[in-house]
Amino acid sequence: MRLPLDFRYLLAGNLELTAGTYSLFPVRQQFDQLRASLGKLWDIEHTNAGLHLFAQTVWYPVIGGSTATSWQTYQSQEGSYVNLGGVILAPFRAHLSAEGTVTGDAQLQGLPVTSADIVAPGIVYVPYWANWVNASTTFGGLVERSSTKATLYEDVGGGSGTSAIVDAGSIQNTSLLHGIVVYLAAT
Repeated sequence: MRLPLDFRYLLAGNLELTAGTYSLFPVRQQFDQLRASLGKLWDIEHTNAGLHLFAQTVWYPVIGGSTATSWQTYQSQEGSYVNLGGVILAPFRAHLSAEGTVTGDAQLQGLPVTSADIVAPGIVYVPYWANWVNASTTFGGLVERSSTKATLYEDVGGGSGTSAIVDAGSIQNTSLLHGIVVYLAAT
């Protein structure tokens, strides 16, 4: 029996997974890897009780910096993830109560699985954020190659599509990120 996948996430990279459509990254190699990974899912059997494909696992997202991350405390720090044939879907919420020492570029750290060794293996979509210094209208990130980190970006062009890396100086004691990371896992 074919599995009629039809879950849609409106992400910065326009992830739309349906039974035959893939639109995640503009790089052809990534399309091919995503298609190969998801192709394993199309013929999975299911029961009347619902789909029992993959276990959901807990992870703890960290708001950090590229050169230093220490002494953060959190009001809430929670995430879960599922590995769908090498594609990691990891919703999260990280709400600081004290920023500690964070320097360099702002990052989301502690991703649950090491990313693939390809250029831009995934994205961070952040539909809700709060208490960031000079936060813009669009906030997201790119997962780093062969890593458990994602560098955070913000819109600096007033909606024109121009983005820049978020400086860790934008993080403050009550900064909040709430979103999802979607990326290809290392094999």
